[in-house]
Amino acid sequence: TRELMKNKAAKLFLEPLDWEKEGLPDYLTFVKEPMDLGTVQKRLASSHYDRLESFANDVRLVWRNALLYNFPTSYGFFKDTREKAREFERELAALEVEQEKAAVALHNLSSTNQSKVSIAQAGAIPFLVKLASDGTPMGKEHAAGTLWSLSANDANEVEIVNAGAIAPLVRLAKKGTAGARKSRWSAAVLMLRSRSGGQYGSRRSCSGLDKF
Repeated sequence: TRELMKNKAAKLFLEPLDWEKEGLPDYLTFVKEPMDLGTVQKRLASSHYDRLESFANDVRLVWRNALLYNFPTSYGFFKDTREKAREFERELAALEVEQEKAAVALHNLSSTNQSKVSIAQAGAIPFLVKLASDGTPMGKEHAAGTLWSLSANDANEVEIVNAGAIAPLVRLAKKGTAGARKSRWSAAVLMLRSRSGGQYGSRRSCSGLDKF
């Protein structure tokens, strides 16, 4: 958002619109959920967003509100806003690609027990869990595969469970792509469940999961 806010064209989106001061009494008739980039930045700073998609949806809401209220009376403003929206989607897509590449790189690096420990110590597990939950379909698969590799280390396995990996891995095993439904992902879920203190059942009680 900092890069977006630095752009001269974004200056109208930096703060909540004072519709009374601007003489726009009908603003809230059209815009039911106001949003601005300044509010998004504050939410980022306070760790309000637990998913990338939640952040992206708030930024999209900024553009959607502007387009809704200003079309078709202000075509120039409408055109500029639409271009900002497209620019954001391009940057978001580039970020998702970088996340996928990072997950692949971590998976390739996790071939030895020492590298598994080093990757976990560098703080990669929370990133991978979030990516498994909120990434692109390919990003989710890469993240799940890396978590599976890291979980061969007992300490990592505990951290992976505590980081909340079970729920996104279950979703992947049940509803993911064909690759996510294969035994590797199911095995990861079963293994994590079996070590979660019984909260998610034993390996035996989860034995049917690989059929999804």
